Amino acid sequence: MKTLKGAEALEFHKKLKGRNEALHASDIASALVRADAVGKERFDLEELEKLCYTSSAGRLTDVKERRDIYERMYYVEYPKIMTLKEFARIVETLSSWS
Repeated sequence: MKTLKGAEALEFHKKLKGRNEALHASDIASALVRADAVGKERFDLEELEKLCYTSSAGRLTDVKERRDIYERMYYVEYPKIMTLKEFARIVETLSSWS
């Protein structure tokens, strides 16, 4: 296994990050199409935060980061959950484990 250093390591990291962002966007887009087809409630971080605490013990303070994480969870990881209220129960359960 080759060890990367300096500019070579940074370039590899940049490519990997770009690839992962593209995969994430593709996953979300596909999941949104499926969600709309079955009538799943649209994701809304503000509404979710009225139902449960989403900052994971103060570790997720950035709104964009929270939106990205919870939107992916809602659409990609929990495709059968149909409402934000149901999803809020999952978020609360997961938070209680940390």
